[in-house]
Amino acid sequence: MTVATPAFRRVLLPEAAVADPLDAIDLAPGEPAFYWRSDCRDIEIAALGAVATVDARGRSRFADAAAALRQLVADTEHCDASLPLAVGGFAFGDDDPTALWAGFPALRFFVPRVLWIRLGGVRRMVITSPVSQQQTPACLLASQFHRSGTEISSEGEDSASWRLRVDQAVDSIRSGRIEKVVLARRRSVETAAAVPASALLRNLAESRPECFTFLLRWSGRTFLGSSPERLLRLDQGEIQADALAGTAARGLSKPHDETLARELFASPKERREHRIVADAIRDALAPVATDIRVADEPVVLSLPEAHHLHTPVTAKHGSGAPAGLLEIAARLHPTPAVCGAPRDKAFAQLAAEEPDRGWYGGAVGWIGAEGDGELAVSLRAALLENNRAHVWAGAGIVEGSDSQRELDETERKMRSILPFLERGNDECAA
Repeated sequence: MTVATPAFRRVLLPEAAVADPLDAIDLAPGEPAFYWRSDCRDIEIAALGAVATVDARGRSRFADAAAALRQLVADTEHCDASLPLAVGGFAFGDDDPTALWAGFPALRFFVPRVLWIRLGGVRRMVITSPVSQQQTPACLLASQFHRSGTEISSEGEDSASWRLRVDQAVDSIRSGRIEKVVLARRRSVETAAAVPASALLRNLAESRPECFTFLLRWSGRTFLGSSPERLLRLDQGEIQADALAGTAARGLSKPHDETLARELFASPKERREHRIVADAIRDALAPVATDIRVADEPVVLSLPEAHHLHTPVTAKHGSGAPAGLLEIAARLHPTPAVCGAPRDKAFAQLAAEEPDRGWYGGAVGWIGAEGDGELAVSLRAALLENNRAHVWAGAGIVEGSDSQRELDETERKMRSILPFLERGNDECAA
């Protein structure tokens, strides 16, 4: 684990200098950056620069990072302890990902130099600097830079290889070795110029208001997406998590769409897959929470690309249990929605088959000085590297899974973000 912990001062300005927090990300393209938007909670966060970083890896990465963040809290003069202190996230696996993910270790949170936050209609800015220095946002902001382009090539795992992997996974399930595994495919798209991240995020946020829109930029690479799944929210002792598993296509007409949603809700295969996730979340929270509530029946969550079965899980943090967001996240991650069951066997299989998964299926979010915060599972996501974009999509494989249907599911999920990458700057910004 590495951490930089000088003493810091945070200064709160009542009104942000940038009206749209997303504009800030384009103003300084060389700086580490973070963006977060949840229309359901009417919150938007943008951050630039890093005055301190917390990196951790290995099986103890969550506990190590939580301890380092507590030290940062102790060394910082807080203007408002309820505001986000550190932003970042973590990879699917415990170890640092492959070279494709340079700059994205197994876990990284950073304290931004400048943080813009909008809560409802209230906009504020927080400047963080070492106590020994004076810091203003002006030194961080640079001129706009132009990017545009259209797709010139695409590559990824071919359909035959994917179907073979699915069939092999089904055979393992039938043999009793494993109950569920979530396989993922990657597609790489090359464009004439770098992909316009800010325009892409605006488009995603506007077209997918039910989702968490996120971005994390480090070392010239940008990881972004539009996730429908909350891993964890901790707010003054209240815990929220999402069980999201079970998928069906959207229909070609309203009657067809409603029929597919009803079939999803009634499907024994999809309901079984969903119940595995809901039960795992309940069991993971049991040692640290009370009053755990998991609805008996899921609801259908309809997104532009698919219907999903969704069950919200709520609980109260237990007295004397580990108090921070990361300690609880360590119990939940990875859920069967992105890994499988039993977790250890599914995790080992994915580590061997999908070494480039990286932060796909991990989580991105923010942590406050009091230990509260929120994390979204990093799904419907892409890694941008100059003029290349790498997009992932996964499908849960259980007894009864069909390789062609699972292939179609991953294609639908990729289409939640691929069209915006392929159209280029003009259409993406429209």
